[in-house]
Amino acid sequence: MYDRINDEIDMGLRTKDGTPKVHGLKGKRHPRSIKVPVLGILERGGNVRTIALQGKDENATEIRPLLAENIEANSRLISDGHAAYKKIEHHIGKHDVINHDEAYVRYPDIHTNGIEGYWSLLKRGIVGTFHHVSRYRLPMYLGEFEYRFNHRDQTDADRFENLLSQTEGRLRWNFRQ
Repeated sequence: MYDRINDEIDMGLRTKDGTPKVHGLKGKRHPRSIKVPVLGILERGGNVRTIALQGKDENATEIRPLLAENIEANSRLISDGHAAYKKIEHHIGKHDVINHDEAYVRYPDIHTNGIEGYWSLLKRGIVGTFHHVSRYRLPMYLGEFEYRFNHRDQTDADRFENLLSQTEGRLRWNFRQ
């Protein structure tokens, strides 16, 4: 983390004391300060689940209960080296860590490529189609991308028909005032 901050100081993105600079946005927040952390869980060859975190940082006190709630006991967890995943094996089972500073894959099957592919699809959808997602509507977008990904073996027409078959009555959208 400190290396990133030092790099940003060297690039002129932060002041010498480490606080973010705001170029041309006088009085506005730094873009990174308004991002919402999202936890993603992908079963190999199965479904994905994403959860928008409530806090501003991804910390262990928020992430560990979500992992314990969404992952079956005695499962095998493969994660990156984020500190929030440490000591989670007490609740879940076997935990393998891939350190992205050293490698992206430890053979034969220790990697996070599946969830990284999902993040790529989600980010491309936001950047290329939606352009901006508010904190309030983020769970709705995550739900849409989860549904698409989890039904990826269907054609668009089948996926649409399946979606409509799950609705009852009128479709409504609650707009926040």
